[in-house]
Amino acid sequence: MAFRLAQAYVEFSQKGLRGVRRGVDSLGGKLRGMISPTNLVAGGIAAIGGAAAVRGLFSLTSQVESLEVGFRTLLGSADKARDMMEEIDQFAASTPYEQMELAAVAKQLLAFGEAQEDIIGVMRQLGDVASLSGSQLEDLTRIYGKVRGTGRLMTESLDQFLERGIPIGAELARMFGVTEAEIRKMASSGEIGFEHMQTALSNLTAEGGLFFEGMKAQSETLGGRWSTLTGNLKTSFAALGAQIAESFNIKGILEWSATMAGEIAFVLKNWSIYSSLMGEYIYLGISNAWNVTETFFTNVGKVLYWLYETWRDIFMGIADYASTVFSNLTHNMMEAWNTLWAWIRGRDYTADFRGISEGYRSALADLQGPELETASVATTNDVIRNLWRQLDRARSKGDEAETVTAERTAAGSATPQSQKAAAAAAAAGGGGDRGGFVGLAELTRQMQQAALDQARKRREEELAKRTATATEKLAKGLDNGGLKVQIVNQEALAPTW
Repeated sequence: MAFRLAQAYVEFSQKGLRGVRRGVDSLGGKLRGMISPTNLVAGGIAAIGGAAAVRGLFSLTSQVESLEVGFRTLLGSADKARDMMEEIDQFAASTPYEQMELAAVAKQLLAFGEAQEDIIGVMRQLGDVASLSGSQLEDLTRIYGKVRGTGRLMTESLDQFLERGIPIGAELARMFGVTEAEIRKMASSGEIGFEHMQTALSNLTAEGGLFFEGMKAQSETLGGRWSTLTGNLKTSFAALGAQIAESFNIKGILEWSATMAGEIAFVLKNWSIYSSLMGEYIYLGISNAWNVTETFFTNVGKVLYWLYETWRDIFMGIADYASTVFSNLTHNMMEAWNTLWAWIRGRDYTADFRGISEGYRSALADLQGPELETASVATTNDVIRNLWRQLDRARSKGDEAETVTAERTAAGSATPQSQKAAAAAAAAGGGGDRGGFVGLAELTRQMQQAALDQARKRREEELAKRTATATEKLAKGLDNGGLKVQIVNQEALAPTW
């Protein structure tokens, strides 16, 4: 019987071990699959793709924001800029053109002097023409803007339209009732105005015209539908990015990160000064440790001695307070019972309740606590102050370097003569704390001037001391009777005639 039990236990143990081994093998296989090169590469690609998607999302948002800033500059109002962007978004949703492309065209038209309320109408005409002629919308916008700027359709602009498959010459000939050859002569002599070109474009894009609903026809093609879809997605993603950036304060985070990066760079650049500061503060803390410790134990001793001297008063004060509270509570309970009993018997009774601590006079209030000492702790020294001044100078030089870089960038178009004059002025003026190089003669002059200033200062101090000494002697002479004038009778001194 015992043998069978032992055999059954061995078989059970072997099955259990085999189950555990299978579990370990399965777990190991899963872990090997997770850390296999293929999965690692796939995970890395997914992470990179996610980062690229986020970067692309905020890139679209940044582009839209830049466009809105540009419109704000051209229109002079943030509200007008937002209205312009909304109109462009609505226009882009039903055309084969994307938001960015239409916004760039709108900026060109505004720069050419087109009114805001006419932008969409002009873009619709140019878009219809560009869609069916195969021209670039921005290219046509430049030609349109050139004609608007000069106020005349010259031969060059007429040829540019014709080269792009836009028969505006034939339409103008029909309008004027002349031949196309005569239209070219009129264009060369400046007889065709901007308003004539506008009328011709309106006729070409109106119902029955050659380019009527050109964008609609283009948007119904496979390429046009794909362009509309991608454009609408980009617009939606840009709006989503703007919402995310506003919700999570992305601008503030980026600004803080840039500031922190600048501070870290400054600390690394001036690490030797910061390390010296840390060493000095550690030394200062060690120097103050003995005073703090000594003062602490001195105050502990004073508190203990005060408790030893006043423990009776403290104990009696606590006992008096407890007895006063107990007595007042007992009195209030009796008053409450008497009031209740009087009410039951139908008699009038006025309760005289006391405050919990009424009648208690604290003996502790007359006790004066121990006079504790304050540790003499140094918070800085000459070395620390000097190191902080070095950091201030380093930061000031960094700010000055940024200012100089900005000034050089702004003055990048300066003439060589002005640059040479500025360099000569900088060399003649030295550089002060900026560490500019000066010539030997200039250095000698500065040293002589400094010596003269010091000598003048010493003479002024010596003269002041001499004056103070003479004044003091004169005052003593007056007090000691060296010079006294007494007027006995002022009337006797008055002259008589």
